[in-house]
Amino acid sequence: MEKYGKLLKKGIIPVVCPESKDELDTIIKALFLSETEVLEITLRNSFAFESISYIKKSCPELTVGAGTVNSADTLKRAIETGADFLVSPGFLDELHEEAKKANIPFLPGASTPGEILKMSSMGYKILKFFPAECSGGTKALSLYKGAFSGVSFVPTGGITLENVESYLKLDNVLACGGSFMLPKDMLKSGDAEGIKEIIKQCERK
Repeated sequence: MEKYGKLLKKGIIPVVCPESKDELDTIIKALFLSETEVLEITLRNSFAFESISYIKKSCPELTVGAGTVNSADTLKRAIETGADFLVSPGFLDELHEEAKKANIPFLPGASTPGEILKMSSMGYKILKFFPAECSGGTKALSLYKGAFSGVSFVPTGGITLENVESYLKLDNVLACGGSFMLPKDMLKSGDAEGIKEIIKQCERK
């Protein structure tokens, strides 16, 4: 749990797939203004790896996760570019092995009791709950609290400004992730102040 200390502070992980250095500069400024120290870069375009390197060089104090890690090759490249932790929408044995070898925090995705049971038996105490809203949302997580008392979750997928608070009220939710904290239109217009206000609204109360 100590590896995820920064997540516990505010309970949020802004998620983004940047498309330019201008967007990256806006992200960095917004995080600085909101005093947010964690974000996740999803590896969904060719600029994603460069984005991780750019942020780590510009602000090494930020904790940057690589999301949508779906293969061992992608995992290795994310580590090479400076990612501090890794996030996958599901679980693969090869991802587990490579992350373990690299001794880097890894959040595999789970949504069913069978998946949670398997991963918790392998030593995972923190799991990505994805896709959250499609998988039962807060009702499912409330039930999982009793069934999997030693497991904490990071729900993503369908989390919004309107429902994030209901997730963060749950004892077994470590943090919530979502791209809604870094709206694309605000990134394109460079509205770091506007993004700061959204992020502040999402913090655990």
